[in-house]
Amino acid sequence: NQKADAARSANPFSYIAGGATALSLVGSDYWDGYCWRAAVRPDGPGAVGLAFYAQDAQNCYLFRAWTPAEGETSGNAELVCVLAGEQTVLATGECRVFPGAWSELSVRTHDGKITCLVDDQSVLSAEDDTFAEGRVGLCTQSCEKAAFDDAALEVYREFSDDFEPEAALPIDTVAGEFIVKDLSLIHISEPTRLLSISYAVFCLKKKTTLNVRHLHTPTHT
Repeated sequence: NQKADAARSANPFSYIAGGATALSLVGSDYWDGYCWRAAVRPDGPGAVGLAFYAQDAQNCYLFRAWTPAEGETSGNAELVCVLAGEQTVLATGECRVFPGAWSELSVRTHDGKITCLVDDQSVLSAEDDTFAEGRVGLCTQSCEKAAFDDAALEVYREFSDDFEPEAALPIDTVAGEFIVKDLSLIHISEPTRLLSISYAVFCLKKKTTLNVRHLHTPTHT
């Protein structure tokens, strides 16, 4: 991921994790509904990852991306819930994070829904409500050294709605005619970044032809 390569950017600094297992936390206990991302570069085999909704080292979620085993082209991704020090794997997937190369890990979480991505590609998702808020962090597992850079935290909101009369988000037809057919759900995601473009995406799922996307640049004072 050359875009996130500190050696090729205006920012030549990175945060180095040492030791086979490392964890660094930042933020406030009440943070919730966010997208947490960072560029990562493992210098050897093992896992690099993100911590989120962290109460402390013994109570948090971990998204870990493991480098491929020798001869393999992809490694394992895993979402782990750490409760009172006990680790439970909630979901697994495949990812491509290699020693000596930069990748971007990100987590989107809101209202019990968790999606984990590598280089903007979803690798796993799960629903869990063990933790609903908390700090964010960086972590390694069985990796002697790793670099982190370009960490960013964004507000993220996501919810679902149906088309019943009491729906929280009624859709007004302002021109033409739209027919809802075999449809039960509208899905809306609205991440926002300070001094950047915010957007809302409206997708009618199942058998329908309506797909509306709205982009706007917020006004800052």
